[in-house]
Amino acid sequence: MTRWKHIFLAAILPALALPNGGPPKEWQRLYDKISATIVAKDVRAYMAELDKGFVNIKNGKRTSYSEYEKSFRDFLKPFSHIKAHAMASNYRKAGNEVRLDYHYTFSGEYRDKEGTPKILRFFEDGTDTWRKVNGHYLQVIEDVKKQGLLPAPKA
Repeated sequence: MTRWKHIFLAAILPALALPNGGPPKEWQRLYDKISATIVAKDVRAYMAELDKGFVNIKNGKRTSYSEYEKSFRDFLKPFSHIKAHAMASNYRKAGNEVRLDYHYTFSGEYRDKEGTPKILRFFEDGTDTWRKVNGHYLQVIEDVKKQGLLPAPKA
């Protein structure tokens, strides 16, 4: 019976080290830092966390680093009062790569064609792949699994 206890403990102890595959704290701090670059509309700082070979995958469409940078810059332009938050989860490390699932929320104010202030709120769920390059992790893949609108806050 003792042998089975050791096998059982060997199987579950790794899961207990990081509950629910939760990321080490430095990874959530990185996601918090990236969220702050979005709030500040600092596309340059945001893109500095991405490898030049980065690819965004959404609905089967692959977007390269340069295309993504332009579309991200254009997306952020009309917004003010931005709130952004990314929560990392399900940490997986293999060699020099790390995969993290994420849940991202965005809220920002913009003006419609008539000049009326509007608020856009949405969420995004997906998986990010990071690779260690010269001692620093850079994001190489953002695989968006699901996106959707969130209801506007009640006034």
